[in-house]
Amino acid sequence: MPDPRSGQGQCARTPDPCTTLQQDIIFINFEGLSVRSAEDVERIRSIVAGRLRPLGRKVYAIVNYDNFSVAPELWDDYSDMVRYLTDHYYSSVTRYTTSSFLRTKLGEALRSRELAPHIYETADEARCHLHEVERTASSS
Repeated sequence: MPDPRSGQGQCARTPDPCTTLQQDIIFINFEGLSVRSAEDVERIRSIVAGRLRPLGRKVYAIVNYDNFSVAPELWDDYSDMVRYLTDHYYSSVTRYTTSSFLRTKLGEALRSRELAPHIYETADEARCHLHEVERTASSS
């Protein structure tokens, strides 16, 4: 099976996010991912940070949360990890999931960390938002 951290091939549904970096945008695929322990949260942080730290600059991020789940007792840890990644590695991040429940739950968790949720229903909507952020940043 391909290494899920490589961004190539099929992604295992362990707590290893598939990541693909294209220019200044990282695509993170959490589809089907279940976060069930503090170690899972740390593994995600470590993999994403390890992928982005060598760049020495922040990048835009698009995250697929379709069929994603977090154990209820881990939402605080997960949200803190997202805050860390946002502060250190993302110039802007947008997310998408078809689950209205997850959009609500994730939105609440991110807002509680004073993070803009930017959660959309489709990948196209998420990309459109990111392109608008890029346009605004380049014109200022």
